[in-house]
Amino acid sequence: MKTIAICGAIKFYEGMEDWARFLEENGVKVYYPKNEFQSVWENGTEGERRELAYKLAVDYFELIKKSDVIFVYNPGGYLGNSTTLEVGCAYGCDKPVWALEKDEDDLARDVLFQGYYPTKEALLTALKE
Repeated sequence: MKTIAICGAIKFYEGMEDWARFLEENGVKVYYPKNEFQSVWENGTEGERRELAYKLAVDYFELIKKSDVIFVYNPGGYLGNSTTLEVGCAYGCDKPVWALEKDEDDLARDVLFQGYYPTKEALLTALKE
């Protein structure tokens, strides 16, 4: 079974966590953003937030490198700047990029998606192939 990194906007954290837990419960190794940084992000100084943003980006790039595939959790087709960077990292590392939905806002990003999986069950089936 494939290892997956789930990427998406932090505003979709609960959805990403729900999908990650479902996949983990079904035997998939999942990397996804952990919500352990919220306090620094909301209450830290600008310097602390910059340091955290750098660490989150670089650490997640390393997890993408370890994954077999990335899944972009993008309800409504939304991708933010950080997720766009993660898609670019995955593509640069020759990792397949799958998504929840089409990216209707940016054809240049959408053409990098190699599959769409609108349900957890469909994604799980694809990971087992």
